Amino acid sequence: GAGEAPGVVGGAAGAWGCVLARSVTTVATLYVAVIQIPRAAESSPMAIHKPDLPLSGSHSLPVGYSTVTRCRRCGIVVGYGDRCEFCLDHRDDHVDQPGEYIGRHHSEWSATVDELLVQGDEVEAELLLERLIDAAESEARASGTPPFDRHYTRLIQLAARRRDEALATRVRARREECVRAAEAVRKHPS
Repeated sequence: GAGEAPGVVGGAAGAWGCVLARSVTTVATLYVAVIQIPRAAESSPMAIHKPDLPLSGSHSLPVGYSTVTRCRRCGIVVGYGDRCEFCLDHRDDHVDQPGEYIGRHHSEWSATVDELLVQGDEVEAELLLERLIDAAESEARASGTPPFDRHYTRLIQLAARRRDEALATRVRARREECVRAAEAVRKHPS
């Protein structure tokens, strides 16, 4: 009837006509939303996708996600401003040491790779990962230690997402070659 609240059986809201009736309506609505609907979803034959972020397959940014600021010159994630410290003090004669990419250790770029993947810029992430692997390999060969695996793993994940087995195979082979070269340096330092 006209006095009945939606979701309350028997028109209890109309009979009570008070705040208690609104509470009953809210509790009934919450019961349906919180308890009944998830139970129905559990029995659903549809598979539930559990994404491994940031390679999740989502095609847009999550609701409420605010993008981070990246340096306008080199592209690394920065906390504030439009330039990173390295680019502010940019020297044209700078030469990266083994393990560095644009003046920073290759591991400092991991947040930038994550951000590129979250934003869906897979091509740029692949290019950056290739450069970071170069830096990790130069560090491994210079120090005789195994290379940093994260960049290889991320690129293999990206290749799997694209179903690019050739890229994944090439990255695995490249890693194995670097491990052998680093082992040789460790056994026979020059």
